[in-house]
Amino acid sequence: MSTSTDELTIQDPIQRAARVYLEDRAYEVLLGRPEPAKTGEMLRELGLEDVTLRTVRYVLGSSPRFEAMERRWTLASRIQDTKKPFERVVETLISAYGKPIKLLDLAQELALTYDRPQDYYESMIPKLLRSLDKFFAVDSEHYGLSNWLVTVESDDPEDVLFDNFMEKADIEPYNKVASKIKWNAEDVAASAAEFVNKFGKPVPMKAIAFYAWEALGSQYDPVGFYGELALSDKVELLSTQELISASMKNEVIKAISTLAAEIEEMPVEAEEEAAETGPVAITESDRDEVVSLIIKQGGTVSAEEILESVLEISPDERGYDVALDSLKSELESEDRVVRVGPDRWRPAGSIPEYVQEIPSVLIIPPVMPFETPEGDIFDQELEDEGLDAGLRNEILNPLVQDIGDEDPDETAYQPLDTYQRCALKYHHKEAGTMPLIQFHPDFFPREPEIVHITLTSEGVRRDAWINNRTRLIYGLKDWFTSEMPVSGAAFEIHKTERPGEYRFVYDNRTDPLVFVPTSRLLELLDLKNEADTTEMPVFDIITRILEHYRKGIGFVPLFTEVNLVRRVTRRLVASILSSYHAFHTRGKTGEWQYDPKKRSQGFNKAKRKYIKK
Repeated sequence: MSTSTDELTIQDPIQRAARVYLEDRAYEVLLGRPEPAKTGEMLRELGLEDVTLRTVRYVLGSSPRFEAMERRWTLASRIQDTKKPFERVVETLISAYGKPIKLLDLAQELALTYDRPQDYYESMIPKLLRSLDKFFAVDSEHYGLSNWLVTVESDDPEDVLFDNFMEKADIEPYNKVASKIKWNAEDVAASAAEFVNKFGKPVPMKAIAFYAWEALGSQYDPVGFYGELALSDKVELLSTQELISASMKNEVIKAISTLAAEIEEMPVEAEEEAAETGPVAITESDRDEVVSLIIKQGGTVSAEEILESVLEISPDERGYDVALDSLKSELESEDRVVRVGPDRWRPAGSIPEYVQEIPSVLIIPPVMPFETPEGDIFDQELEDEGLDAGLRNEILNPLVQDIGDEDPDETAYQPLDTYQRCALKYHHKEAGTMPLIQFHPDFFPREPEIVHITLTSEGVRRDAWINNRTRLIYGLKDWFTSEMPVSGAAFEIHKTERPGEYRFVYDNRTDPLVFVPTSRLLELLDLKNEADTTEMPVFDIITRILEHYRKGIGFVPLFTEVNLVRRVTRRLVASILSSYHAFHTRGKTGEWQYDPKKRSQGFNKAKRKYIKK
């Protein structure tokens, strides 16, 4: 393979022809096209096997015949000084094409170059070109440059060479083959194909025309000869004014695969130097294409998918970050789509309505102070200063916090890692949700307000939604199976290599602080029924639970059991524990106990100044 870090050096004539053939095909795709084309569009219209986006970029980018404009391709011949004489502009257009051009295509290119109606040029070009010596009409539809012809004004071969700007050295490589060809004046294309096949390589049109003149004499007509070969299916004229035969064309097409493989193996830097694609930005037409793509897919589409499809730029390519910023900027005010991640979008109106609301089962009803007929007041909240010192820290544990009852800025979060551990509480299992307070704030995206994620496990993929306003993750009900305990299932959420995709991991473990065995759950449900029917204060619920745990229980499991009986705030439970002489911690364990003998001592008077008003 003949490559270097700067450019692809091609020595083999067939491979050189392959590159020219690929250029010519690309030129025909762009010819007359009013808008620049993306590389992917070019690739699809070329329809050549094994040709890749990188191959197209390299070949077009290293050719002076093409111009890159915002990662799209147009013909360089359109970008010229239109103040030049008109015939010079026409000459440039035909020369860049490199072969006889159709009247319609030429008129289209002139219309694009001068920004004038196409039909104007269709009517005036034939008369103009026939009046100028530098052009010739191949037939009624095609025009070429006169310097492509081998004209004859002498019988002397040396004079003919001189008159056509040729030298002996230009034809010497073909002398041996020329001596074996018997030219058929009735089918010069067949004779030319034989010539090319015997030589085994592309042959300049002028060389073949010269030998045809020598063999045919007066039967040789420069324009007729050129036209028959240029428009024949027995030979193919390349833009380099070389001929290949129909059989050689098959070799050339095969050589394109080799060329593509060599380009793919080149260092990326070489491709970038050879095919500079210019600044990467989302245009207005790009934006409409992006919106159409998102709406057509119907679901969430990532920036990577969008940019690879619309701008054909991948994350590992230079300019990707600029393109990403441009994409975000263009879609910021676009009301047809909605952002559902740092770099993910969906059609507007496609976010489920339930994601916008807080399930009623999660709402903690207000608890009013409870006054007995004797005048005792229970269930009063205290300010922070009135709480037991240990409880001031305990209430910042994520396991006792929930939506509507949390302090995100003061919470003792678990460390930020590639995964987060979660403990499932009964009311979230019922709602199919998880509170964000159990996750480190930087684990999930903080913007936009609603983030769409995908959870996976053993081939199962399901949508989930993060609402940064309600501070909930929705759509987890199918992950919370009946095999999980009502309270305390421990699972993990793992990041994956794909943005917006996470792995759900549950292996039948439980969290000891919030796990409640079935036997104990039944007892708590009985207590709940009793508390609801007798209007039992939270104070009494706590005492009943602590009576069950005579050796003591930690604040988190106590709070969990209280909430299975009645939904209350962590501060209320902490306030009750801090306010009565009957509640105390056991030694250094920090576990709470109830002493029924001290119940009569009632409310700690020293705490009255801390009661919330």
